[in-house]
Amino acid sequence: DLDLHKGIREYALISALEDSRFPPVTFDELPALKVSVSLLVNFEDGSTWKDWEIGKHGIRISFSSGSLGRRYGATYLPEVASEQKWDHKQTLVSLIRKSGYQGAIDEKLLKRVKLVRYQSSKCSMTYKEYKMQKS
Repeated sequence: DLDLHKGIREYALISALEDSRFPPVTFDELPALKVSVSLLVNFEDGSTWKDWEIGKHGIRISFSSGSLGRRYGATYLPEVASEQKWDHKQTLVSLIRKSGYQGAIDEKLLKRVKLVRYQSSKCSMTYKEYKMQKS
């Protein structure tokens, strides 16, 4: 188990400096930043890849593919599908691609996906608000 405060500090640094999808945050960008933290709760196994509610649940998927049984996995927070205006299938296809899988996505693959749904509690703060609270 990870201590909440330690975990937030650790993952904030990872997100800001080590996420390969984005360049690292620079000191000059700090005043324009808005940070959000989502506390993930109520994890439940889904019975199928459609067993979740858009706008309410985040989803985490996992599946294996290929002769070597390579494992894939990825997650989206609850707001992602509704912000992108995706339905269940569009969300799953995007999440499968996010996992790094490059093969065909068909009903056979979708049936093999193990889905876990969850909810989140989200709070946000600008850098200015952070500085004011800290002093």
